Amino acid sequence: MKIAIAFGISLLFALLAIIPPLGYSGKAQVKVLERHWTGYWLFDANFSVTFNPFVYPLSWLSGYGNPSGAFLFISAPTYVGGEFKYPAWRSPADLEDEVMIKITLKEIPLNILLNLGVFLVVELTRLRVLYFCILGGVLGFPIGGSIGAVTGFFVGALLGIYVIPRIIKSAYRTRIKDPLLTEESGSHEVQS
Repeated sequence: MKIAIAFGISLLFALLAIIPPLGYSGKAQVKVLERHWTGYWLFDANFSVTFNPFVYPLSWLSGYGNPSGAFLFISAPTYVGGEFKYPAWRSPADLEDEVMIKITLKEIPLNILLNLGVFLVVELTRLRVLYFCILGGVLGFPIGGSIGAVTGFFVGALLGIYVIPRIIKSAYRTRIKDPLLTEESGSHEVQS
């Protein structure tokens, strides 16, 4: 069961990895070098991206957490029409999104494995309070970038260690003091 939980959370992080505000932030610029009549395009792409350190931990550990660069790529055509299909010319925003997806998809596989390892350790050691830390880091990234992720990590730690256990303890005490839920309130037999 613990392996299934760790695997499920890792898959959730793989999904978060391709969502721009949570998994990464960045920009791409695309310049068309050649258009072929079949719909294939040759592009020169410039990009700058910052990966969320909690979603892409291996990228950050390997020094690739904030890459920028340029590369050439060929984009496949999108065909439209009824019986006689023809290639549709794509918008620059669509092409820039394709560049960002290419960059992020390249980084996801190894990061999923590291996240799976981290979540297995969390499950096996039963230190589930670390989930609050990691979630705080993930949610802090869209607000403040890398610094927001680190700040969110510590806010999550504060919530996980101090605030949430006190709320649960308070709710538990309230439940015990409720006369309807205790054995001292008398017989629980149903009278007919």
